[in-house]
Amino acid sequence: VTALAFRSRSLDLYSGSEDRCIRRYDLNAMTYVETLYGHQSPIVGMDCANKNRPVSIARDRTVRVWKVEEDSHLVYRGGGHVGSAECITAIQDGWFVTGHDDGRLLLWKEEKKRPVGDVITAAHGHENGVARGVISCGALGLSDVLATGSNDGYLRLWKVNTDDKG
Repeated sequence: VTALAFRSRSLDLYSGSEDRCIRRYDLNAMTYVETLYGHQSPIVGMDCANKNRPVSIARDRTVRVWKVEEDSHLVYRGGGHVGSAECITAIQDGWFVTGHDDGRLLLWKEEKKRPVGDVITAAHGHENGVARGVISCGALGLSDVLATGSNDGYLRLWKVNTDDKG
């Protein structure tokens, strides 16, 4: 198991793993519910906001939003110029941020297939001329507060602006 996420205000738990699958559990009944398939490489991170739509990232360089009730998912790609995603966090329903090994933080809107903007590039500065990667990220649910971590030993807090992002 390489990633875990609880659905807000519920007892649903999602797990991601190196076998490229996401599994859903109902902790109220203490049962396994289903397996979600789609990633082509190991899953490295996931989160879930209010809606029953977990988001995940994998080594296949894709972000996926899982429409659990509809038994489908949406696929997002950052493009060739963006480093591999290391972390993902849901900011609020329909919005999420990914942190990348090239130091970028990308802001995504569920309705768009590409990032709606760089939250910041080189979020944790540079070392020997190379941007430090964003290794971990988390958001205060249903807010604009984002926290990131890197191998520089610092925790950074950000205010994410989702206004006027198309």
